[in-house]
Amino acid sequence: VYPPYNGGGGGTAYASTPSSDRW
Repeated sequence: VYPPYNGGGGGTAYASTPSSDRW
């Protein structure tokens, strides 16, 4: 399980998203 990757927006995208996003 990974912390939700969201660019500060509160999305539900996970590790499959670019590392440019934030945890």
